[in-house]
Amino acid sequence: MLTVTSFKINPDSSVVSETRENLLPVIKDGILNYDFGNEKRKVVCVYSETLIPSYDPMHPQSGAAYNKYFFGKFEEALGENSKALNFFFSDELNFRVGGNLWNRYFADEFEKRKGYEVVPYLDALFVPVGNITPKIRLDYNDVIVSLSEENFFQPVYQWHQDRGLIFGCDHGGRGRDVAEFGDYFRTQRWNQGPGSDQPFLSKDIIKAKVAASISHLYERPRVWLEGFHSSGWGTSSADVTDAIFANFVAGYNLLSFHGLYYSTKGGWWEWAPPDNHFRMPYWQQIDPLMNSVERLSYLLSQGVHQCDVAVIYPVEPVIAGMEGNQSVNTAFKTGEQLYDNGIDFDFIDFESLGRSVVTDMELHVSGEKYKVLVIPSMKAIRFESLQKIEEFKKAGGIVVNIGNLPEATEKNGANDPEVAKLVNNIFTKSQNLIQVSNAESVVSAISGKYTPNFKILTEIKERPYVMHRTIGKREIYALYNFPSGSKCFFNAKGKPELWNPWNGEIVSIEKFAKETKEGTEVILPLSEKEIQILVFDSENSIPANSMEILSQVKLLKQTDLGNQWEFELKPSQDNQWGDYQLPAFNEMLGAQVRQLHFSENKDYQGEILNFNDSWKLVTCGNGAQFLKLGALPDLPSEEEILKMTPQNVGEKVLVSGKTFHWEEYDFSWQTGVEGDYGHQGYHGLKGEMYDNFIRLGAIDEEKHSKFRKPEPEGNYYILFTSVIAPGEEDFKLLTGDEKPFLLFVNGTKTDVNSSSVKLNKGANPILIIYNKACETYITFRYPDVSFLQNNRFQCAGTRIMEFFRSIGMESKFHPDYLLLNQHRHCNHLVFQLMVKFRFGMMEFNRI
Repeated sequence: MLTVTSFKINPDSSVVSETRENLLPVIKDGILNYDFGNEKRKVVCVYSETLIPSYDPMHPQSGAAYNKYFFGKFEEALGENSKALNFFFSDELNFRVGGNLWNRYFADEFEKRKGYEVVPYLDALFVPVGNITPKIRLDYNDVIVSLSEENFFQPVYQWHQDRGLIFGCDHGGRGRDVAEFGDYFRTQRWNQGPGSDQPFLSKDIIKAKVAASISHLYERPRVWLEGFHSSGWGTSSADVTDAIFANFVAGYNLLSFHGLYYSTKGGWWEWAPPDNHFRMPYWQQIDPLMNSVERLSYLLSQGVHQCDVAVIYPVEPVIAGMEGNQSVNTAFKTGEQLYDNGIDFDFIDFESLGRSVVTDMELHVSGEKYKVLVIPSMKAIRFESLQKIEEFKKAGGIVVNIGNLPEATEKNGANDPEVAKLVNNIFTKSQNLIQVSNAESVVSAISGKYTPNFKILTEIKERPYVMHRTIGKREIYALYNFPSGSKCFFNAKGKPELWNPWNGEIVSIEKFAKETKEGTEVILPLSEKEIQILVFDSENSIPANSMEILSQVKLLKQTDLGNQWEFELKPSQDNQWGDYQLPAFNEMLGAQVRQLHFSENKDYQGEILNFNDSWKLVTCGNGAQFLKLGALPDLPSEEEILKMTPQNVGEKVLVSGKTFHWEEYDFSWQTGVEGDYGHQGYHGLKGEMYDNFIRLGAIDEEKHSKFRKPEPEGNYYILFTSVIAPGEEDFKLLTGDEKPFLLFVNGTKTDVNSSSVKLNKGANPILIIYNKACETYITFRYPDVSFLQNNRFQCAGTRIMEFFRSIGMESKFHPDYLLLNQHRHCNHLVFQLMVKFRFGMMEFNRI
């Protein structure tokens, strides 16, 4: 036990901080004997416990051990070939311990660094103990982060630095969790390539800007982009190109495709597909894109980044417990608003702000020159940050405060007269102080207050991606998602050039440009899906009378290619190792249809089909095996249940005064319920499949697994299907661990614990009732093998079923099990192919 204190409590259960009383001296042999009288008090006990397994980043040997027993093993194994290594990547680093860390060194280190003992104040980490509370929390966190940096993060960084390696990362909070590892910004600066993932082809500007800002302010050479897991096997080369270009302009400059699988087991093993390598049909044509990425990676990692606005990264309000979520949301919303309006920005940490130099109404640090500083509703802030803000304001810099004013620092906590004086000096009304109530007001509030690095002069409907870097005497602007003809201002002079990352060509675009007093106006010549690299060289100026007005170059030649084409699907996927289909065979696979538009009982006369909402998009192998009703709040009587037997999907049923509809319940005998891979997690199949094809309830996720939980609408489910039997006989009844609550076969109630059930020849209507969310199965099996052999009726595709038995549902996809069919008879089915190919490429030739 470290501290034991008690507090009076208010009617709302909050503590009265001034009633704090130390009870540790009265504890004897681990027992507290104390008479509180009639007072209601809260007792706060602070103690430490060891979490096993966990890793202590504050331990003096933590980084050295990590280097030796992880990275060093690669170096040792490679020996003289270790120079072949050029990078390591840390993915979702997790020490299995976070928040208020403690070890046997901590108290001594705290006293050395902060000049007072921390143990008597440890309860301040959990409850307010007065004005000193913010100071204790900020000091405590500062020591955690400092020790973690010195003992873990810096040694790991230095190990890579000494060997000329890039150490990249995609850690759990991706910068959105500002207090990850105590302070995300401070700890992740110890990567040569700070970064994050961008799943699903996403373009999360906050993740991009946190990683890029760390790189800018601490002069790290790379910003690591892990892309683009979980976008799916249907991801096209155009999709990938769009995501790369947008994210590179947003700040990344090193691309690592998410996964290269050793094997896919014929498509039965995957982790967050796709695999953007040789398994994709565009791999043979990917060289131009990769060459373009190489050029962009080099160019966008040279020189220094330039932007006008810095937003303080709000760690302090979170650590101090002073409306931290509001501050974080305000900071991130502000960033999004700025960028959506073509205003590039950086997040800035308190240390970078503290070492910045105020020059010409700008904050200069690491080559950046910020004209505007945004304080995102920070009730808690570093004292030195306030001092720098005051200096910046006095020099004429633009200070924008959103929402709350600062109230506390690490110096003396809250209600500090010195802080109050500083705050008053800073936030007294002046021309260069802007006070707004929300993030949405910032863009309009700063408009016209400074000469921007870049400005959009025409309307842009979609998010524009903008980057400016100074490389020697050249000003480099990277733009993406700008429609052709967009007019923009660049705070640069000189003859503008367009650099083509696809082939390295450089062309002059002075015909599209007009020099002004402050810079250059340009009409962008390319379309929104083409990255535009504009370069201004101050040594080459535009002729004074180059053009009086901006105009586009006239089209020199236009050729009509016609609208009739022929095409050929060419096999492109090598299946010799069974990457796409089992069993493996040494052939190239062509296109395979994986999804269809489907509709039942259409009167089809051979005409061209037009899709509408009545057509259902289905994945091959999946289909309706049941009709489902529920979740229901109450269970009708058995007599009412039998009357509910549906004829068609969509039929209405009234239960407890509320209308429900029979809906299809789909699954595949090979891959289970679509989108629900069970224990295998949301990232896809892992080479196996569950037997529990009945999966009822809402889907929840835990540790990459999916499971079913109760729905608020109710706990009852009714399933309807038909079992097709080859003849009248007793068949085996098999169920999962969760047996039906009620079971009706051919309108007769059946014992759910029975081992067999009598079926008629043909379709046997089945009603199955469950009284809870669950994962289970129910199936009917032939009584013996001879029965199957002596009957002419056999399951369609028996040999196919035998093959898939090893990779599909372990026992239920077997030829001696009966088929399920939600229909009582055969229906007329109509489908039309949808061009959504899994494999192969198309080659087009004009007729």
